[in-house]
Amino acid sequence: MTELEASTEAEIVVVASPTSGRYDDIAWMVGGLVATGVLGFLCWSPIPFDPLWFPVDVAFVGGATGLVLAWRRGLTVALAGGRRRRRQVREAAMAAFAEENVHGTDGRIGLLVYVSAAEQQVELVPDQGLLARIPAGEWNTMAVQARSLDELSGGLRRVGEVLARHFPAQGENPDLIPNAPRVRS
Repeated sequence: MTELEASTEAEIVVVASPTSGRYDDIAWMVGGLVATGVLGFLCWSPIPFDPLWFPVDVAFVGGATGLVLAWRRGLTVALAGGRRRRRQVREAAMAAFAEENVHGTDGRIGLLVYVSAAEQQVELVPDQGLLARIPAGEWNTMAVQARSLDELSGGLRRVGEVLARHFPAQGENPDLIPNAPRVRS
C-alpha cells in the first residue's frame, strides 16, 4: 500500500477476510433436503426397513450432510449463488469501511479495498471526496479480481493509477491511516 499511496493523496485501506458472511443456513437446508430424500427412500423402497429406525436414519444423514457442508465452506459458498455472495461481500465491506474509519480522512478521500477470499471478490468502497472528483463511468470500470494474487495486485495497481491521475501526491504525503493490510479472522 505504501507504493500505491506514494503517488496519490488518497488514503487506501486494504482489509482481507477469509469469508464475508455466514452460509450455515444453506448447509442445513441441503441437509434437510437430503434427509427428506432419505425418508422417501426408506418409506417407498422395495427393500424392507424397520420403521422404528427411520427417525435415527433421517436425523443422522441430514445432520451429517449439514455438518460436512458447514465445514466445507467453499462448497457452501458456491451453493449460495452469485447474488447472495455479492450482497454479503458488499455488506461486509461497508461495515469494514466504518470500522476502519476510512471516512475520517481530510477531504474524505479514503478508499477501502475489501478482499473476500471465500467469495473470491474485491469490493471497492470510495469515500465521498473520491466520488465527487472521479467520474462515475471511470469508477464503474475499476473492477479488481481476486482469483489470483497477480490479478489482485494488477487490479490494485490500476486503481492506484486512477487515484494518482485525479488526486496526485502534492508535497509531503502523511499517512492518515496506517498502511498495513488488516486481516480478519
